[in-house]
Amino acid sequence: MKRQTPLWLLAGLLWLGTSIIVTGLVFYVSSREPGSAGQVDWLFVALLSTAVTGIVVAIVRELRARPSPMQQAALTAIFNAEEPDTVGAVVVMKNGTPEVIATVRSRDEYLELAGSGRLPEEHLVFLPDDA
Repeated sequence: MKRQTPLWLLAGLLWLGTSIIVTGLVFYVSSREPGSAGQVDWLFVALLSTAVTGIVVAIVRELRARPSPMQQAALTAIFNAEEPDTVGAVVVMKNGTPEVIATVRSRDEYLELAGSGRLPEEHLVFLPDDA
């Protein structure tokens, strides 16, 4: 699985970059005004950089919270299973799309299925942590 960049690092770098860009823009605009000494309003720079960073971080958090296509397939199979005690699903990738090949009612049932040799090598199982 691909390792994600920590959110605090992303936010810090984004805030720094935004601050540099906004400082340049504010200095450019203020130096072009007649009678202005070219002063930078640091409070404005800090607030605008923080607002932009907050919006981008909120969008990134929302995107990271969404389930992957494999997780979506497993959840759909679990919720639509005919057996009422279904708690997990076994998923494989076929032609680039996730496909559920089995649903399981317990960790023991999955281990029995895996031990039987009926599951392909490249499979993922989705079970709750307490199963």
